[in-house]
Amino acid sequence: MNDAHAQSDDSLVNIAASELTRRNLERSAYRAEVVREDKVYVVIFTDRKVPAGSRGIPASHPAIEVELDKSTLKVIKSYYVR
Repeated sequence: MNDAHAQSDDSLVNIAASELTRRNLERSAYRAEVVREDKVYVVIFTDRKVPAGSRGIPASHPAIEVELDKSTLKVIKSYYVR
């Protein structure tokens, strides 16, 4: 499990999506991207209606980043992104 590619993106997104639920946000409104760092996985949820890679376009749903500990897959922190 310590291997950087041991977890599928889908399983990481499912774990991180618990933070959307906790914030009463609808999972279907978001697209997810997984970034693999040394000690954490970062799952970035952005508004599905905003084109990927766009900046400065108003979104209906706030972007959220969720950091997961690589060894335990527990949420370390989550926060809104501007």
